[in-house]
Amino acid sequence: RITQLKREGKMREFFQEFLRGTFSLPVGCFYLPMLMCSDVQVAQVFETLSDANNLPAVICCSQGKDRTGLISALILSSLSVGLEDVMNDYEKSLESHASHIQSTMMLAGLSSSSSSDASDASVALLEGCKKHAGVNRDAIQQCLNYSLDHHSWSGYLHHLGLPDDTLEHLKHNLVQQPQQL
Repeated sequence: RITQLKREGKMREFFQEFLRGTFSLPVGCFYLPMLMCSDVQVAQVFETLSDANNLPAVICCSQGKDRTGLISALILSSLSVGLEDVMNDYEKSLESHASHIQSTMMLAGLSSSSSSDASDASVALLEGCKKHAGVNRDAIQQCLNYSLDHHSWSGYLHHLGLPDDTLEHLKHNLVQQPQQL
């Protein structure tokens, strides 16, 4: 089963408005609006993962950071993983994203290793990309807070229209139980 948090419906309208303006906002500014406009898709992810017949599963997006990071943070939090661990896990995505940006620049002939003026521009471009696409702990925290505005993860999943036992099934499927001796 494939669930996509794509720029459709309200999300498409939101991104069209953004594109008419400035590109100086970090991507993290979109996390909460994306989450608020994606109840159906988020419900599908939780529904899919709560059914053992759908496992193993892969969660991905084009860069593996924003939509993937948001969904991963929601799943981890719903499984009672501590906030610091959720944030540290999310921040790991910046490492691979930064190397992706650097590789793309090298393919475009913009090396950050030479000493020419073009190299200085490349370094500035790379740093700007990292800042624009960097991880945003506050944005993830806002999304987790929004989810918990329903008083609990069970309440949030109920808000999404999922059965009461979804969280129990999710934990059963995704949390490895300690081996009994």
